[in-house]
Amino acid sequence: MIKLSLPRDQYWIDLHPMVRVKVRPCTTPIVEAARTMAARVMGDIINGSDDLLMVEHDVADLQKRLSDPDWCAGVRQFVYVQCLAKLAIVEWSGPGVETKAGEIGPINTENLRDVLLHSDIKDVFINEYTRPLVQVISEGNA
Repeated sequence: MIKLSLPRDQYWIDLHPMVRVKVRPCTTPIVEAARTMAARVMGDIINGSDDLLMVEHDVADLQKRLSDPDWCAGVRQFVYVQCLAKLAIVEWSGPGVETKAGEIGPINTENLRDVLLHSDIKDVFINEYTRPLVQVISEGNA
């Protein structure tokens, strides 16, 4: 018999002392939508579209670096995490997401990129956000 132990309500994840995010529950449709979105965005990046800004501030030589399979894999993973964050995060708070005026910045591509470029924050987000789904799968309940 399947046990449904996935969260059903939005909840907060502390990513860093400076950033916390309120997320939708992690579900298979959100993960699959993020994978699909990331594949499309990677195609756009490889073809040189404006999605290059999703990856980093300096895009001048990114095209050259994408020919390296290791670099490309790293960019692909980073794009996936950003896509997942776009679909999952409904609110955020903390000094790490404040504007210079002291207001909470909008959740948009550039701000997500800037927050997730900190590898410790990115790692906490992916691990904590997907933990409930991974636990259900590991229990054999999926």
